[in-house]
Amino acid sequence: MGVGSAASVIYRDGSKAAGIEFTDWQVDEVHPGCSRTKERLEFMDENGIWAQIVYPNVMGFAGQGRAPMGAPKREPVDADLRLVSTRIFNDAMAEMQADSGGRLLPMALLPWWDIDLAVEEAERCHAVGMRGVNINSDPQLHGMQDLGGEYWTPLWELCSDKGLPVNFHIGASDSTMSWYGETPWPSLQPEAKLAVGGTMMFISNAKVILNLITSGLLERFPKLNFVSVESGIGWIPFVLETLDYSLAESGGRCSARTQRASTTSPWIETRRGAGSRDSAPPCPAPPVRAKAAPPAPRRMGLSSPSSLLQTLRSRHRARGPCR
Repeated sequence: MGVGSAASVIYRDGSKAAGIEFTDWQVDEVHPGCSRTKERLEFMDENGIWAQIVYPNVMGFAGQGRAPMGAPKREPVDADLRLVSTRIFNDAMAEMQADSGGRLLPMALLPWWDIDLAVEEAERCHAVGMRGVNINSDPQLHGMQDLGGEYWTPLWELCSDKGLPVNFHIGASDSTMSWYGETPWPSLQPEAKLAVGGTMMFISNAKVILNLITSGLLERFPKLNFVSVESGIGWIPFVLETLDYSLAESGGRCSARTQRASTTSPWIETRRGAGSRDSAPPCPAPPVRAKAAPPAPRRMGLSSPSSLLQTLRSRHRARGPCR
């Protein structure tokens, strides 16, 4: 099939693109390590990097670029073509992993639009040594069950049994298939759109994390691991603290996979035994504070403003001079 686009921000001399100039680059203008295993390993050696996880680009970070017929906001892709392209990509990635001696570890794309095909492809990729899978974070946008539905149970069971982590890359939703996403105002300059869109890609993964925590998936599949990819970490304390508060206020339930020492504490994972997890406890309700009776009026015993002034002066003299 060949390389369809440069899709890289690293110029052939190793310098990084400024602004949006990379969108016009062709394959022969970017660093060869962007698509060739040997040159990539040489670059990694020069920079002290032993291994890298590899994610798709042109096909969408979760393969959402192969949208099925009738998909919103996307050009439809023939069913046979999107399945064949997925398998060709995974075959090529398995070859890259083998050629790199296990230093480049691509995550497999799944035909997420069909659970049977997804399970079959995940099993096939595991058999050839691939270490994890990518998946579209928002199948509900295509009229399917969201990832917390029973429809996805066979895939979660397989990934749990085979030890395949499920990856959610930033920009892995249909709403973020462009470099800008849908957040920037139309009136912004392209460089500003890229900055705003790139920032909000991090925040978009917060949506996935919050749904995972509250969906019950972590309780149903105690050995299943999820990965939030290229999404930063600074937003996590704020999001978890807010979720704690909101669950308590709404009477929701916490994930049993985590116990919190206090409302604002870091996320602490506790393991109670191999493959075991308690049922989700209710979140602690906010403390109930008894409403205190208003204090009784205090009588000053002063009959006039002059009496008050005299009292203040005498108290000042008793304290001595200010220091």
